[in-house]
Amino acid sequence: MNLRAVHRLPFRLFRSVSASYWFLPTLLLILALAVAALTLFIDYRVDGWPRAVGWLTPDDAGAIRTLMGAIAGSMITVAGVAFSLTIAAFAHASGTFGPRLITNFMSDRGNQVTLGVFVATFAFCITVLVSTRGDGEEAFLPRLSVITALGLTLASLTVLIYFIHHVPEMLNISNILGQLGHNLQHHIAGLEEDGAGGGDVPPETGRRQAVNAPRSGYVQNVNRHALIELAAERGLVVRLACPQGGFAVQGRPLLTVAGENPLTEEDSDALAEVVALGDERTANQDIVFIIDQLVEVAVRALSPAVNDPFTAITAMNWAGSALCLLARKAPVRRVWRDEAGAARLIETPITFETMADHFLDNMRPHVHGSRAAGLRLLQVLRLIAGEPLTADQRRLVARHARAVHDGCATEIAHPRDMAAIAEERDNVLAALRQDRDADDDPALAL
Repeated sequence: MNLRAVHRLPFRLFRSVSASYWFLPTLLLILALAVAALTLFIDYRVDGWPRAVGWLTPDDAGAIRTLMGAIAGSMITVAGVAFSLTIAAFAHASGTFGPRLITNFMSDRGNQVTLGVFVATFAFCITVLVSTRGDGEEAFLPRLSVITALGLTLASLTVLIYFIHHVPEMLNISNILGQLGHNLQHHIAGLEEDGAGGGDVPPETGRRQAVNAPRSGYVQNVNRHALIELAAERGLVVRLACPQGGFAVQGRPLLTVAGENPLTEEDSDALAEVVALGDERTANQDIVFIIDQLVEVAVRALSPAVNDPFTAITAMNWAGSALCLLARKAPVRRVWRDEAGAARLIETPITFETMADHFLDNMRPHVHGSRAAGLRLLQVLRLIAGEPLTADQRRLVARHARAVHDGCATEIAHPRDMAAIAEERDNVLAALRQDRDADDDPALAL
């Protein structure tokens, strides 16, 4: 089994294509050249019927060339302006919202289609221009191709209007955060629950060995199917030493395996190949990365240079919504089995506790100096407190609610502001005590 061909290269190619700015415009360019060849072929083979719409096209080869040259020149100029606006938008987004959002903008289909349509129209018109011949026995006036070029010009104008609307919409911070929030909820909803065939973690037997990372980089994707198949063939139980989104160091353990027989160099290479490593984190299997993007936007918004607590509040709203969704979910699957039911892959699952601690520990220190942000973070905790939490999860929420209050007390001087924050903390603790099992828990006392 050549897992290198099956997994790593296709994933990297998909990442490169989906996050690139060149693929879709290149595809539309090739399509335009193919359509130009088709219409020119029809013009060459069919004579007479296009004259029924002759009022749409000039009867002179020189006029057709002038028209095609004018359209082509206009399209390449507009394409340059659109590209410049896009680069300016990328620079603004990178400086304002964080450089890790650049991939989101690069993969935006609206920007790619806009550039592609302009370039495709340019290529089509140039092809028609060079195919047009003047008077004489070899005269060739491609009327259908000219009509098609006019149609592409109208389509380009429509795309230009859309692009002028799309650029400010793309830079609207509410839209950016909404896209991140929906993406986070989608990934949480897609997590497989433990009841899907996982079961308890089996005891480790046999020889424990490590598979080292062949290069340094972030774990972008783990092909579970290929890894389980490979482990079943060799009678191994595999654990991820470096989880999705983690940074693997060349020569350090990437996977740990347990089995009766020692690993050969071929086995180690094959196992390492099912883990795609790259220079940047991706949200493909790393939902914590999306939380980090929300936190990054919020932290930048609360910095003294920006001082925009309402953007931070929007980011906290989306993160809180995702945590509520995760709290309702059954335990996430951590054991993956082969067709015979034997455990082959053991992962560290995403849990409410790890996600909540990660978000709140990174977000909380930055709200201490802002009454609005501190109150909203406590309100988010009150929303989470209304979910069906376990005793440990309730204590976690209570601990963070007290930490928000205590941190704000060190930086907010006005008694009225602190009174509001103290009241919201008490509301969180009261919401946590709504469960009958929580009545006697001292960790939830006021």
